[in-house]
Amino acid sequence: MSRFFLIVTSIILLSFYSCKKALYSVFPTIEQLKLSKQTLQSNNPKDSLLISFYVYDGDADLGVDRNSGSYDIYMDESRTIQNLRFYFPEINGAIPGAGKGIEGLCNVYITGKQLKIDSTFAPKSADTLYLKVYVVDKAGHKSNTLFTNPIYLK
Repeated sequence: MSRFFLIVTSIILLSFYSCKKALYSVFPTIEQLKLSKQTLQSNNPKDSLLISFYVYDGDADLGVDRNSGSYDIYMDESRTIQNLRFYFPEINGAIPGAGKGIEGLCNVYITGKQLKIDSTFAPKSADTLYLKVYVVDKAGHKSNTLFTNPIYLK
């Protein structure tokens, strides 16, 4: 009887051990937001900065349908003048191990043409802003929000 109990207990423990859960939440998470530089020449398409962050998603459903009117990456600026929206690149085919979630480094280039000095109320030769960054997956789950360091426009 004790041998049978030991075998049944071992099988139950092995079945629990083999049921691996997703490594991450079904809500996307972003972290380690970095800027390649902090000064950008406003309205200059040749000047750019790189915004990098890591993204994690437990159910691997990043990448919305481009015809849905939704985006993947949102960057809302502190001056509420311009809000930048981006898509993740399309991933063709199955992602190995996606049942456990996915993670990756996301790089977004912003040009001086995309961020302009706000001279709505008074002429300025420089400006400062912050970007609020978050991602949204196919299910509409919004990630946590991170803020960039100040970005100086000249």
